[in-house]
Amino acid sequence: MNQGRPEAPESMERIKRWPDRAIGDLAARQYANITRRQLLELGVSTDAIDRAVRRGRLYRVHRGVYSLLPARARPALAVEQAALLACGPSALLSHGSAARLHGVRLPGYAREVHVTVTGAAHPRSRPGLVVHRVASIDPQERVRVERLPVTSVARTLLDLAPLHTERQLAPLVDQALRRTSRAKLLEVVERHRGRPGARRLARLLDPARPSADTWSKAEARLLRAIARAGLPLPECNVPIGAYVADLLWREQRVIVEYDSDAYHGGPHAFDRDRARHNDLAALGYEVLHVTERHLAEEPERVIVWIARALDRAGRR
Repeated sequence: MNQGRPEAPESMERIKRWPDRAIGDLAARQYANITRRQLLELGVSTDAIDRAVRRGRLYRVHRGVYSLLPARARPALAVEQAALLACGPSALLSHGSAARLHGVRLPGYAREVHVTVTGAAHPRSRPGLVVHRVASIDPQERVRVERLPVTSVARTLLDLAPLHTERQLAPLVDQALRRTSRAKLLEVVERHRGRPGARRLARLLDPARPSADTWSKAEARLLRAIARAGLPLPECNVPIGAYVADLLWREQRVIVEYDSDAYHGGPHAFDRDRARHNDLAALGYEVLHVTERHLAEEPERVIVWIARALDRAGRR
């Protein structure tokens, strides 16, 4: 007979046990995030969850949403995934957050995550999270980027239209046209022609309007110079985590970023650009920065920078 502490029933032992592998597998698919409901469904008791938070085994991100990692160690897109989990199954990344995932560069920089919810969902905005409510979203306006539900490029542009002047919106339209067709953009505008900003967007989609996309022209000049120098041609506008690399040599892990005044000015640009550079460097990329003046006045020097970076990568 056991003279010690009486054994707990098997079901109690199962609830008390911390299923590390199951939690890790699920969190890995959710950028290190997991919800309270998911933990309960895995058999973790409420007391065990609260103890894990107190002991630093779980880190609270939003109400009912936790990360297995401290903030400094979380992967790219962890913040966006946590916001989606906090807002429920109908949530999609939208507005500026969707634009960033699609590689559309916005003027300025915002840390908030924008999420659109549909139907009866009623999560509230909170610090770092802006919630937009709509009755419904057409299935064609829902896509997935990096496994996350996101509004399509066309719907994203429509959502951004009333928030920008026509001059600010023009380069966004040009960027969007590199990622989707004019017909798809016009289709969404027609579907929502009564919405604020729709008429402004329709004017900017006129094929007769000259392009305002400065980088596309600079990119073409630089690609021609790279080809003339006999260097391998890069991939263009490649998503890497939360960012889009302007030019990427994938095998050599070399990136060229075009730093224009339009997208790299403003009070937050200094911190934003260095965070972007450091995030990409931490992933093992060598990042070169090129400006309009470099391309206009010192194109040979730019080619030397690229050639030497590719050569270093080859030696590694």
